[in-house]
Amino acid sequence: MQSKISRKNLLRALSRLGIIALVIIQTFQMASADLSPVEPAIPAYQDRFEDKPEASSSHEPGYNIYTRVEYRTFLARSKGAVKVYLENRGDDDLFVYGYGLKPGGLEATGITVHPGEERYLGMATTFIPDVDSVSVRIAVSILAKGRGRWYDYGTVYLDPMTLTVEGSVPSGNPEYILDRGIKFEKVNDLIFPLGSDLRDEAVSAATAYPGEYNIYQVCSIFDHVSESIEYVSDPPEEEYWQTPTETLHRRRGDCDDYAILIAAMIEAIGGTGRIYLTDDHMFAAVFVGDEARCEKVRDAVRAYYNTPLTVYFIEDEYGAWMVLDATKSIYAGGSDLAYKASDTVYVIDVSANFKDMREGIHIGRIAFCENITDDGSFIERADTRYASGDVILIYYDITNFALQGSDEGHEVWLEHSIDILDEAGESVFYNHEPVEFHEVDETPPDRIWASSSYDTSWLGKGRYRVLVTVEDLISGKQDEASAYFEITTERAVMPAIDPLLSLAVVLFVGYFVKRRKRSE
Repeated sequence: MQSKISRKNLLRALSRLGIIALVIIQTFQMASADLSPVEPAIPAYQDRFEDKPEASSSHEPGYNIYTRVEYRTFLARSKGAVKVYLENRGDDDLFVYGYGLKPGGLEATGITVHPGEERYLGMATTFIPDVDSVSVRIAVSILAKGRGRWYDYGTVYLDPMTLTVEGSVPSGNPEYILDRGIKFEKVNDLIFPLGSDLRDEAVSAATAYPGEYNIYQVCSIFDHVSESIEYVSDPPEEEYWQTPTETLHRRRGDCDDYAILIAAMIEAIGGTGRIYLTDDHMFAAVFVGDEARCEKVRDAVRAYYNTPLTVYFIEDEYGAWMVLDATKSIYAGGSDLAYKASDTVYVIDVSANFKDMREGIHIGRIAFCENITDDGSFIERADTRYASGDVILIYYDITNFALQGSDEGHEVWLEHSIDILDEAGESVFYNHEPVEFHEVDETPPDRIWASSSYDTSWLGKGRYRVLVTVEDLISGKQDEASAYFEITTERAVMPAIDPLLSLAVVLFVGYFVKRRKRSE
């Protein structure tokens, strides 16, 4: 019997050594791969305005114009942006040398609009107060041509129009989780290898701003996708992520498809794209450099769109990522900040080397809770101080686990164990019988949650460390995470027997699938 146990322990030790060696090899592979994000260049911007004609006529030839605007979402207490179009319905040429909104400001331009023609003038902004709707007037500065000469009408303010305000800018501080698991692999499998059609489309969109990879190419790609792809939702209760090539061929898609296509096209011209994913929305972003470089990028984007736009960035240990949300904004760098209302935002890097980047199983932060329900919802405690005799409830979640196919669906096999150590690092409790979790489901789960409860009557005053270890029985990979709690009173009950026997422990696990709702 003893020899069997020894052999079992030896095999377990060799298995753990193998896992450590695998982690070391993967770390070396990640370090050796070229995964550094690429900054776009910021060359001098050259506008494409036509020269303003000389106004020499004192005769008013008259004009007949029709204007319209396009916008995504207006939120209270923020700057709203619109695209302004002008149609010449008269018989004479018009020259537009200024446009804007009132309230707002005028932007200089230079565009000839021939009879029967509609031209895009540019973007204009206005501040949105805390109201349900806002009234604005389009302003255009125009010359009209009559009898071969130009007459300057100056700035003309058109009839008021009402724009609907859909809410306020959300507040919040979501947790950003770097995903190297199912979502990471799915996105990168859709994008790579980059197809020739995708490369051709990306290069075609970027050629208006030739040269090395630069920020104006990024803006041009964003505009191309925004204007050429029609938004169409997935069917109810069905979520399908298209490949970039599918989206290009169909010329339609939802937020997932826009985000994946934009990120893929950024990669196709040599940039570094990224995907951000919440429960009900997905959008792309592009790496632009460190925090100090944001101001230069912001100025470049404003020059490109010819208006003082608000440009949004998300920052992390790499630097700044400019938001590229084509379903929520009409310009590169715009956002309605809806993701800030989420508790969790998954970060999915886009890389041709993603096979080398994938990490193993990951334990999320450990939360000390007031209550944990059967569906995995919990209320976190304000602090982690307890009196001896209190019951401690602990919650944690696990991601990036391996899945195994079966006739019934997707299998998950995990093994959990808990250790509690005192301030000297000595184990005061160890769960010698790890809890095994096995689940099969048609839909692959994104996350497993687990919880434990402990009676602290046998613990004295001091600081303790909870060490959670989880092993993925399919991949053989392992992760551990720690959290600390404090007992503030002397021991409530002196155990008369082995403390392990007097300890009431409940360890249970469950899972939930992050089903993403339609975003629009």
